[in-house]
Amino acid sequence: MKMNFQYTLRKIDRDTWLRLVPEFSDYNYRQSWEFGIASAKRVGAVSEHIAIEHPVLKTVIGMADVRIKTLPVVGGGIAYINGGPLLCKREVSEKSLLPCVVNALVDEYVIRRKFTLRIAPPIIADTQESPLGSALIHAGFEEMQQEKKTILLDLSLDEIEIRNKFHQKWRNCLNKSERNELNVVIGNDIVIFQKFIPLFHELIREKKFSVDLDIGFYENVQKSAVEKDKFVVMLVEYQGQPVAGHVASILGDNSVYLLGAANSIGRQMNAAYLLQWRAIQMGKEFGCRSYDLGGIDSEGNPGVYTFKKRMGGQERSLPGPYQLSLNGPRAKLTHCAEKLYNNIKYYLIT
Repeated sequence: MKMNFQYTLRKIDRDTWLRLVPEFSDYNYRQSWEFGIASAKRVGAVSEHIAIEHPVLKTVIGMADVRIKTLPVVGGGIAYINGGPLLCKREVSEKSLLPCVVNALVDEYVIRRKFTLRIAPPIIADTQESPLGSALIHAGFEEMQQEKKTILLDLSLDEIEIRNKFHQKWRNCLNKSERNELNVVIGNDIVIFQKFIPLFHELIREKKFSVDLDIGFYENVQKSAVEKDKFVVMLVEYQGQPVAGHVASILGDNSVYLLGAANSIGRQMNAAYLLQWRAIQMGKEFGCRSYDLGGIDSEGNPGVYTFKKRMGGQERSLPGPYQLSLNGPRAKLTHCAEKLYNNIKYYLIT
């Protein structure tokens, strides 16, 4: 595999990372420093942060939090980039620089360090096709099978246009919620986050479902994150008591719905509709181009799917993940070890 593009790839510290990431409009919570560190730790991996610099342009053209899971004794393993690499530098056309960034990652993690490189790109609001995905395929990556989908709302529309796109039944429920004596509180400190936790635990008990990343994971990330990276929490209060809550991430050009819960009173008062409307308004206030409603599953969770679908957004498949590894026994051993780990994890939680 011949590298035809110049670049400089270097590891960077936290202060440098935090200084540079605001320049990228595709910055997202999956690439935030604390989320990456916590995600790596929970699977016994380590997180390293890199910047890719173009030696001619003398500027950073790409950044990534890379999760490294190594195989003991034999070496190698998996280098995983979740929600990255960051490429959309504000006021800079990134498409012509894609091959440079991709080859820098391949040269470092596949060629030099013998890892299997796996990349799950961020979803881009204004295009169905992922330019990064196309560049990865061109570089020899294979797209792995997945059926994860989400719904994106276009926040470039004005509020009247957005509201008019709601299904009539959804809009009726929103109207009813606005007539109730509900108070919405918004913040990002740990106190308001911890007020949301009992609502989420109650939902888990009632619905009897499990989540991959539990509420404690998000709480720990919230405690350690810098101010601009913290999750935004909205609570609906009735007679001074929280009856519904919503946790979102607002970074770069995208707002993302992460967690939501309502108790019986909140459900009776359609509080979830009011929360989603306020989340839309807040995303617009922050200058976001889109609002990502999170995962959808029309068969496994048809109620939530219908709720989100009726908000008038566009269904989108999540791009990738894409994977590349050198042929040989080390790559095969890596994939066998990952399969064994996933099977053990499955039996532990079922």
